[in-house]
Amino acid sequence: MKHPRDFQVHKQLRTSTMLDYEAAQTIPINEVPMTNSFLQVSMKLYTSTTLKLVQILLSLHHTRPLFKGLKKGFSREESEAMLRKSVEIACDARDVYTENCSKSSCEGAGDGEILKNRPILVATSVGSYGAYLADGSEYSGNYGEAITVEVLKDFHRRRIQVLPESGADLIAFETVPNKIEAQAYAEHLEEEDIKIPTWFSFNSKDGVNVVSGDSLLDCASIAESCKKVVAVGINCTPPRFILGLILAIKKVQYCIFLL
Repeated sequence: MKHPRDFQVHKQLRTSTMLDYEAAQTIPINEVPMTNSFLQVSMKLYTSTTLKLVQILLSLHHTRPLFKGLKKGFSREESEAMLRKSVEIACDARDVYTENCSKSSCEGAGDGEILKNRPILVATSVGSYGAYLADGSEYSGNYGEAITVEVLKDFHRRRIQVLPESGADLIAFETVPNKIEAQAYAEHLEEEDIKIPTWFSFNSKDGVNVVSGDSLLDCASIAESCKKVVAVGINCTPPRFILGLILAIKKVQYCIFLL
């Protein structure tokens, strides 16, 4: 089996326009038991004209760990099924687009447009512990002294076990606010021997460190040391800091992207 770093994903990660449809998460979780109306809305988002622009689709559950489903009264099986379904929607949309590309190349699309057939990857998103808490700590990185690497590994464990089996091409660890969570992700990926490539995306508010104050270089070095990580990126960060952060990450990581 190929090592994750051998996947032909590097060029696409460097050059992709990535669109995040997490705005769809404004739908309350108690309205997301995968009803036909929700599926139609999600599929419409993915198969809209924006699919003509992207190379990577990002699934819809950045802030939806299993615990939120359980808190809302869903069983563990139902909560896990919702995680898988969010990826299946993106994969189905990709298949629809690919089929339309084939038809348009032979017959022309309904509007006379010839769609460009190209590889489209599906990334399944994993949000931070702070995103679950929804108390602002996703943007401060302050989890308190009681939160250790082991606590974070336990928190993320089942989701990271479920998502690689969902059909996604990549796992996106997004808006990582501190060094301790980066370490938890890296250790867990190695311990579970996750088979699909991953990326880490950090956020910064000063252009030097991640939002917790931990060194961005230290965080990027943790990602670089993990054989399961193929790229490091930046998201949820003021644009004026982006260039400096990219140049800093390049000191330890060869593949960089923006969200």
